[in-house]
Amino acid sequence: MMFASVVGHHAHGIELSRRLLKSEYNASKILKFLKTKNPNYYPVPMQPDEIQNREGAWIPERLSEGYLTEDDFCELYDKTCGKMLHAQRLSKFDINHDDLVAEADIYLVKLVALLNVHWVHFNEDYAFRVGMRDVSTGSPNISLMQAVENRK
Repeated sequence: MMFASVVGHHAHGIELSRRLLKSEYNASKILKFLKTKNPNYYPVPMQPDEIQNREGAWIPERLSEGYLTEDDFCELYDKTCGKMLHAQRLSKFDINHDDLVAEADIYLVKLVALLNVHWVHFNEDYAFRVGMRDVSTGSPNISLMQAVENRK
């Protein structure tokens, strides 16, 4: 998810691979690097039901709460998951797993809210609108969106 908006740019993908993927495991540092390549890299969660204006254009509306934020992601990646995924001693496994499962459920709901319908911005003019499950087909739906002039 983090790398999707930069790996499409060949040079950024190579630099990302060299500088981060082989040596960096801290989510905050990875996100900081990604922001230098694409400040709008993080998915923008949108309301699943868009509104159509009188001219027939669809007006997207951003989701205001209940989704996985960048801070949530760093907490999840660095602390919650990292404790389990990068455990090198059995003593790290000797924790209350019920609490971790309950916490994972909360993050799962937020992740689904983030990715259900979201936009990935590549620059000021282009973005992808991603719907994780199209109502008619049940499959993901991706549309290339281009900025248009506001005709007000």
